[in-house]
Amino acid sequence: MANGWRITLILSMCSLTLGWFAHPEYAEPVQRSHSGGSVLRPAEPSHRRSIESATQGNSNLITGVWGGEHIRLEVTEAGATVEYDCAHANISQKIAVDRRGRFVVTGSYVAEHGGPVRESDPSRGEAVQFAGKISGKKLQLSVRRRDSRKLIGVFTLFLGHEGSLTKCR
Repeated sequence: MANGWRITLILSMCSLTLGWFAHPEYAEPVQRSHSGGSVLRPAEPSHRRSIESATQGNSNLITGVWGGEHIRLEVTEAGATVEYDCAHANISQKIAVDRRGRFVVTGSYVAEHGGPVRESDPSRGEAVQFAGKISGKKLQLSVRRRDSRKLIGVFTLFLGHEGSLTKCR
């Protein structure tokens, strides 16, 4: 009798473990072993894999929209576009992230103003430096002018958020 509850407990734990491995979010597709039996391999959910891969070194910032107060960053495979309340910017290179979740890239920043834009108004951009630190779905981003090192702003962005902008009028 004393061993009966132990056997029941062990069987229950085995059943739970197999159920966990078979859950589609945590298991790779079933593969056949050389002996013909099925083998399940545990895996992390795909969204966790992409976030963690962004901090494994030799990877790029996760593509998609990152948003925060007064900023919206849309990352693509080739770079990114940035929208501010009264400005916009462009990053025309891949944003490589190191093992600590950090990156530094250069881009072009264009200040905007309210009212109509004249044909003679040059909309050339200023060279800026973007420095970021990723922590999960959170991105701390600072933007500085390259020539004067003057800080344009420090922003906190979140993956999947559109951001909160109040455009110049």
